[in-house]
Amino acid sequence: MREIKFRAWDIKLNKWVYFHVPIGFPVAMNEDIDFSKLGQFTGLKDKNGKEIYEGDVLHFEAEKINGYQKVIVEENLKVKFNDGAFTTKLELLGNGLRRRPMFVIGNIYENEKLLKSNNQTED
Repeated sequence: MREIKFRAWDIKLNKWVYFHVPIGFPVAMNEDIDFSKLGQFTGLKDKNGKEIYEGDVLHFEAEKINGYQKVIVEENLKVKFNDGAFTTKLELLGNGLRRRPMFVIGNIYENEKLLKSNNQTED
């Protein structure tokens, strides 16, 4: 069973506050919490064991054969909730994370530039 957790940005403490549902909601109703920076736990961990939340940016690296040459393809992917599933622009997270070595490098709220190199938008 997947754990239902969220994180939100605490403006006063300038850090993430983590809470469970429904027990954590009274704590999260604090006026210092920025609910525009709210992310749900995906139930998945990256290759280093770090929990993945909505709004995180995953670094993806893969070998691709281009003609006779191996090419390393690198990309930063934003985790979002779309049509009832956690996804990146490449695929649903659950299966893809198990097949490819992805890891959390940050999130869109603390470092928007992580996606700029890919020409991704913040949608």
